[in-house]
Amino acid sequence: MPSGQPLPSSESSAGPQANRPGFLARVAWAPWISPAQRDDAFARQHGQDRIGVGLQWLFITGGLVAFTMTTSATEIALAPALVYTFIRLNNTWRTYASCLLQPALWLSVAFTLWGAMSLLWSPDVEHGLDELAMARVLGAWVILWPLIEYRRWFIGALCVGFLVGNTIQLLHALGVALDLPAIRWDRHLGRNSGWWDPVVGGTLLTGALGLHLPAALMGAGRWRVMGVAGCVITGMGILATGTRGAWIAAAALVFIALVVAGVHELRHRWSSPKTLWAGLVVIALTLALGWLVAGNLVQSRLSEAREELTRASEGDYDTFTGARLMMGRWGVDAMRREPITGVGLGGYAASVRAQLEREGKDPDTLPVHDHAHNTLIQIGATTGIVGVLLALGVLVVSLTSGFKGAPGERFASYDSGPAFALVGLVLAGGFDVVHLNSQTGALLGVLIVLCAGARPAPRSGDPFSRPAG
Repeated sequence: MPSGQPLPSSESSAGPQANRPGFLARVAWAPWISPAQRDDAFARQHGQDRIGVGLQWLFITGGLVAFTMTTSATEIALAPALVYTFIRLNNTWRTYASCLLQPALWLSVAFTLWGAMSLLWSPDVEHGLDELAMARVLGAWVILWPLIEYRRWFIGALCVGFLVGNTIQLLHALGVALDLPAIRWDRHLGRNSGWWDPVVGGTLLTGALGLHLPAALMGAGRWRVMGVAGCVITGMGILATGTRGAWIAAAALVFIALVVAGVHELRHRWSSPKTLWAGLVVIALTLALGWLVAGNLVQSRLSEAREELTRASEGDYDTFTGARLMMGRWGVDAMRREPITGVGLGGYAASVRAQLEREGKDPDTLPVHDHAHNTLIQIGATTGIVGVLLALGVLVVSLTSGFKGAPGERFASYDSGPAFALVGLVLAGGFDVVHLNSQTGALLGVLIVLCAGARPAPRSGDPFSRPAG
């Protein structure tokens, strides 16, 4: 996404922080990284290999657009960029010095190593290895960091990719309405998630909503218009998936964004309540248009939720909602049994079945799933308090640095979109295990990199632009 002119230094990292950042903000922004050495390392690659920079930029931006599509596309979208990253390594290796000093990367690696260690006590090592394979999202650091100066373009590429997914949802709706099998996907009646699985699509789009919210609520000019349009389209897409967890997460995200934007308005503008009006426009348009395209679905899904919650309160968990509540309860029980270490990566289902057998119950008569349908509970059940603390460390550091901004970035714009998107994924994680699904896990990894601290100032043009002067 192209950027405007850099802000004056007094506003360069405007965001919800005090003039003198606290201890956490200083740590998240990695003060041990020398800005001069970092900037020199990034400048060298432009002087040595301008064509290579341009080609790598194309591979990454194109990959990020494709990366938000189908599961198979996500798996291979950034593969060309990864291969070319290693081809260019002789010109980019200096930039990785600042990458390797990132606290979010340290914590992510520690979380992965602890998960690998937990295989020693896991009752299902084979499944644990499958879960450990999600550590490949750490490759996002390798791919994105040498060109992190083009972060705005990468944010734009993600937005374009999600809008392509929304277009596919529209095609699916037309395919259903006109009975055209070629442009529709196998989905439950009334649920439209396009080429995404409904739950995965709802989670992904909650993250996409976060990308647009800061521009919609706090931006100016065409960026605010684009943000509002993006929020409305994405919100309609979330409603169309029929994923109730995503509905709740998206509503919570909008509320949080309104509060943060309101505080930002008071601190930095003291002007008319534009944030409130922008928020009301986003909410009203989304609900009005969403009701037109998915009103019947929303009504039926809410009715189902009420019925399933009523049955669960009476002890009947043989429903979608009931099963999720049961999975979460079993996950909490696993945390209580092994609070420090957890039952081991991949061991959730096996430990639940073993516990049911010890209680004299037949696990084959109960819906024992592979995970707890809740990210935090799943991490706690399999890797214990240690895993939870490491995961929360990654989240806190990433959000702190993501909201802080680099010189030239604007908090009230798409620059802070990745941090809001990360909040959206975390909220959706209350109903889904975000880090274990290949698509949502991959988006999580990319957002963490885009929120990394001590990043260089953004470049305003694409790498094919003629250098100034």
